[in-house]
Parts: sequence; structure tokens; C-alpha cells
Amino acid sequence: MALISWAAERACALLHAVGLAPSVPEPYADRLAKLDPATSSLDNEIYDSHTFDWSRSGLALLNPVRVNYFLDKLHRLVSTLDPAQSHTITILDLGCGSGIAVEAIYDAIAHSHTRVTADGIVDGNITYKLLGIDMSSRSIELGRQRAASRGMSIEYVVGDIYALPFSSASIDAIICSDVLEHLFDLRSAFSHIARVLKPNGVFSFDTINRTPTSFYLTIWILQEILRAMQGDAHDHRLYLTPQEAHTLMRDSKLIPGPQTDLVGMRPRIQLSPIAIYKLLTGAGFISSCLTTFTQTSDLSISYLHWCSKPPPP
Repeated sequence: MALISWAAERACALLHAVGLAPSVPEPYADRLAKLDPATSSLDNEIYDSHTFDWSRSGLALLNPVRVNYFLDKLHRLVSTLDPAQSHTITILDLGCGSGIAVEAIYDAIAHSHTRVTADGIVDGNITYKLLGIDMSSRSIELGRQRAASRGMSIEYVVGDIYALPFSSASIDAIICSDVLEHLFDLRSAFSHIARVLKPNGVFSFDTINRTPTSFYLTIWILQEILRAMQGDAHDHRLYLTPQEAHTLMRDSKLIPGPQTDLVGMRPRIQLSPIAIYKLLTGAGFISSCLTTFTQTSDLSISYLHWCSKPPPP
């Protein structure tokens, strides 16, 4: 896959050389500094618009990779618990939108041997409590409606990542998917994440890497040419490199996972006659041509990583 990304990057560079493609934007001088939203084209308000359709966002296509990645880290945590004791595991989907990821986590945990109560999913001596938080009140209301219609015990909260409304050391596991590249104060966000995590708690995230490949794919092609993003959903300068993510984790006193757990994520594209027909009849590129994402060693587009909060000394 690295070869394919390199070839795509070179092809776009050649197009730029002959004036057929834009140049990659100059990054912010310091991506980890507190940035002024007025300097960015990013529109974080689109999710409160009634024209924004979460079912067309394509984020459900990420679930097989990102949710399984998170569940692996969650199971590592649960495996360390004393089986003779009762435990409540609180899971937070940070920047949950309408609940696409947290619903998938719920479905993965709830199986034939569990029972659902008002407090969460009970599996033997472990109760899983699932929370979702987002700044978009419309998205949260959509999540609440979906949870009620499906009988899912998920608590949704309208809240700000820069001032999380949870007690210190109250969350066991956090998933944060397609969110970090929307933030203008990453250090503040990571500080609050570290605060609410319990000792030994885990924080799993996926985000978009700031590379020429990601610019040409997600901004120039998907967002500007194909108009597949329902607005200005991304700004390449806000993308986050793995090195910057490591700096944030370490500076927040969080322990990064091993380097082998830093993995890439990429979409699969189908160009079958049916897909082309759907595209030509207005279904949109994401709904027509993208299929589920897959894990890869290539970090040039999106990547997943995680960290944990150290136990007290």
C-alpha cells in the first residue's frame, strides 16, 4: 500500500507541476499550539445543520477497523481485573456525533450471555456503561432517538471536549474517532482526557495524517472535486502527524502504546457497474464507491493509536 500511496502522491505532484492540481497548503507553524478558528476553512457547525446527513458521512465504513481496534485495548484492560470482584467499566465515545461508533461498540459487547439494564450491559460480574458526548446538540438528539428506538442503554451528553463534564478519574476507556483533526486546542483536549481517565484507563483514537497523500485524497478529490464531504468538513493544516500525537500523549503524562500498535487505515474503492450507476444517478461518491475501511501498515492517510494512564506511584 505504501507503493500505491507513493504513486498517487507522485501523480498529483505531476498534475500540480503542469497546473492541473493545487499545491499542498503550508502547515501551521505549530499544530500543537492553541489556534484561532478564524484562520481555518473548517466548519464545525455543519453537524447542527438539518441538511447534514450522518448516514451519508461514510463513517460507518470505519467501524470494522476502529471499533475492533478499540475493543482489543478494552479487552486488555478487562483481562487485568480481579474476576472475583464486581466491576463497572465506563466507556466514553468522545465526539460521538450521532452515535455511529458507540452503537457498534454496544452491539459488540451485548450478546446472548449479557442482559441490558438501565445501568448498562451486564456481562457476568462486569457492567459496561456507555456514554457519548458531542458539542452538536442536533447530533446528540439523533443519537438519543436511535438508542431509544433500539432499546440501547447509551447515555448521550452535549458537551465540550475542552471542558469535559465528568469527574476526574471516572472513565475506564475512551474512543475518539475522526475528531482530533477538528480541534483547535489539542493540548487542552488531551489534558482533559488525561484528567477523566482512571489510572490504567485506555484512550484509543483514529485521525488523519498530515501528508500530501491525505491532502489530495481527502481535500482536493473528496471535498473539493467530488463534494463528498457535505461541506468544509476538513482542513489539511489541522491534520495531525503520529509524531505530534506522541508528543501530546507524553506531555499529558499518558503512556503511548507500542510502536507496533500504530497502524494505518484506508478505504477500499469499488468501481463496479452498479457503483458507477449509483454515482451517476446522484447517490454520491461515498455511498456509491467506498466500502469498509481496512487496516494497513501505510500511515499516509489515516492511522490508529492508543495510550493509557499510568497507575499512581
